[in-house]
Amino acid sequence: MSGDLMEQQAGLGFKDWLLDETLALAGNYKGGVFQRLVAASYKLAPVSDPAALPAFQELARKMARQSDFLRHDFNFIPSSGDHYASLKQLRRSIDAQRQAGKRRADMFVYAEPPGPEEDAKQQGHPVYTNDQNVMIRGVHDAIAHLGGGHSFSARGEYGAYNRHLKTLCNTQDARAGKCLAAAALFTEIVGQTSFYYVYNAFAPQKAVFLPDFDFYNVGLLAPSSRLNAFFVLQNKDLVCRPDFDPEGFAREYPVLSEELSRQEGRGKVRLANIPTRR
Repeated sequence: MSGDLMEQQAGLGFKDWLLDETLALAGNYKGGVFQRLVAASYKLAPVSDPAALPAFQELARKMARQSDFLRHDFNFIPSSGDHYASLKQLRRSIDAQRQAGKRRADMFVYAEPPGPEEDAKQQGHPVYTNDQNVMIRGVHDAIAHLGGGHSFSARGEYGAYNRHLKTLCNTQDARAGKCLAAAALFTEIVGQTSFYYVYNAFAPQKAVFLPDFDFYNVGLLAPSSRLNAFFVLQNKDLVCRPDFDPEGFAREYPVLSEELSRQEGRGKVRLANIPTRR
């Protein structure tokens, strides 16, 4: 662990510090305004942005270091299928191997490049090789899901992101938006997860920033985002402001407004009626 990470968790046990989540919303997030906004923003973003390249390279560099460390305890095996149906199944597999005396437990990692089946050009990652992609998935599963006890669910993925972020960035940099890896990790985990649960399909992998969202406090909009004029945190839920004006929102964000309506699957919808937690 680096010195800055050691300093920020002083006063808390390291395990407690990792488990001290900064998730701003209650519930499981599924179907809520936050998830819908992230999913729509991800869908509308280009496949890649040259300005985001350094962030994705930094994330790969940091996760490669974590991978080197984890290989003392895990043997990551690429798999053509999604090997574990649940966190419980993954944990049972690792525990059984440990109890049998196996020091380096086998962990299967999904190795196929996900993406829309109808568009082969969007399968794979615009920055990472498939080997890097597999490495990043394995590290994330070991550190964030297995290590953090976060399930493979909408809420679990956001919690796993939160835990993994703390092993990659010091808190001050993450809060100030100065940690490049945080911006890339948010796109990789929160962006793709939100897309999956809203559109019921694997997301095309992208190398872009989603600047409207707070990378440290999952569930909040970035303080600089103009979306704050339309949405507000209320009782741990991101909702439309009481004076929300659908027509004004459509004028300010015509493409985003149309995409949010399309998510409902029935043409134009008043955004004030978008359901929150289900």
